[in-house]
Amino acid sequence: MINRLITLISIKKAVKLDEKNINLFEYKLRNKVIDKGFAILAIVGPPGSGKTTISNKIINDGFLTFKNEEIMVIDDLIGPESIKYKKRDLKRPENICKRKLLIISDFRAAVYLKRLDFIILLKMDEDKRLENLKKRESRKYKLYKKWYFQIPPIPLRFIKKDLYLVDNIASVV
Repeated sequence: MINRLITLISIKKAVKLDEKNINLFEYKLRNKVIDKGFAILAIVGPPGSGKTTISNKIINDGFLTFKNEEIMVIDDLIGPESIKYKKRDLKRPENICKRKLLIISDFRAAVYLKRLDFIILLKMDEDKRLENLKKRESRKYKLYKKWYFQIPPIPLRFIKKDLYLVDNIASVV
């Protein structure tokens, strides 16, 4: 509960990621890769906000100027070649990712990942989100419709991290 309140506060302080500042975001991302050898980016958002859509697009087309072979995408704890990961496996991402950019797309990624460099929070109109859910998962629709799933939890330790807010999915891919 407290993490969701922190998320609401964080949303007000987050940098809105759009066409105007995507180059600055990419510059920061590239610098992190140069400094550390790799960077970890989490894509978080409520169910139906487009996390898997973005992940699939990144897998097919790359991300910004990063090529496919430079990126590893883990979507809902499933990585390349359908390898399933446990949350504890991701506590030491350098052991599983030998690429420049690790992108983890998961509702609770910010809770179990302590070494995140950047967080992209997908924000979507609630009516549109529920419409997406009806199309995708009719059996989980009632569960995901609850308030609990409207805001992903982001712990206090990430308020000072680079948090970016995306209203329009097309602006990041």
